[in-house]
Amino acid sequence: MDILSIAIVSITAFFLLFGALFGLKRGAVRSAVRLGIVVVAFLISWLCKAAYVNAVLNFDLGGQTLSGMLVESLGEVEALSGIILPLVECVLGVILFVAVFFVLKFLTAIIFFIIGFFLPKGKRGIGTIIGLVQGALIAFCICAPLNGLFCDVGSILSLEFNGEAIMPEETKEEMKEIGLDFDEYREGFISKVYSAVGGGLYNNLASSEKDGVTVSLSGSIEAIETSSKFIDVFMSLTDIENMDRDEILENFKELNDTKNAMSDEGKEMLNMLISTVVPAMAGDDSELAEQMSQIFEDMDFAATDFEHEGYVYVTFLDYMSDENTGNISAKDVVEAFADSTFFLPLLEV
Repeated sequence: MDILSIAIVSITAFFLLFGALFGLKRGAVRSAVRLGIVVVAFLISWLCKAAYVNAVLNFDLGGQTLSGMLVESLGEVEALSGIILPLVECVLGVILFVAVFFVLKFLTAIIFFIIGFFLPKGKRGIGTIIGLVQGALIAFCICAPLNGLFCDVGSILSLEFNGEAIMPEETKEEMKEIGLDFDEYREGFISKVYSAVGGGLYNNLASSEKDGVTVSLSGSIEAIETSSKFIDVFMSLTDIENMDRDEILENFKELNDTKNAMSDEGKEMLNMLISTVVPAMAGDDSELAEQMSQIFEDMDFAATDFEHEGYVYVTFLDYMSDENTGNISAKDVVEAFADSTFFLPLLEV
């Protein structure tokens, strides 16, 4: 078993065991009161997530807020701040939820210690059961967010750019030697159980609102992965002399299949990501940046049929080719472009 699964199992077992033992000692009445206090701590930690995330991001650090420092650190790619900041909020939402819950659990334990003297114990057997429920709730509040983070980190480390993994295979092997295997964890039984039970909580914690669009870590990872394929496909078009037409069509088909497999949330993030990144690539050319911004803002990548766009591109290449003996006419090109939702708008640039 990998070290991440061992950690999650250990945390779960620890709180279940001590929850049952404390429940046995406290009895039914005291255990029920303590459970109620833990539920309140959970609700406060969950419902007030936006408040404490904003408090951290807007905390004054020598005349500058944390969010301001993040935007400034982006330098020339400041345009990406609209995407980076919501992602930072997602991560903070998960981390701070666990931290705030722990603090509230500790503080309420002190309060309960005081009021516990004035409460009767009740039946120990029922107290044990209630203690188990309390332990399960505490384990859930800690392990569900951690499980989600482990899975998303694993997805990030598996991303590829230009055909190369973001994390070198050698580094992955070194991590595996010490038991740190995110891929094995994601496919394991423990991860699947916590994802099924606590996926809703994690998705809520690891998300934020940006211009009416829900931004989440999982959706962002999907969008980044598809954007990477998008870039790879279009970078490959610069070497058309060495590419077979069938290879071009296959690349576009793979891009289309990847896009179709995305969740609705991932597709929204894909639109946001590309409409932000591509205009920023225009650099100091403000006129080009404005044109590209307008085009890509109105373009719906999630609805684009990239398999057809591949056909459009190949049809145009064949028409312009010196080897074209009249098999591809100007009418064929016009008809292909007529249904294009990607290449046709780009002709305006």
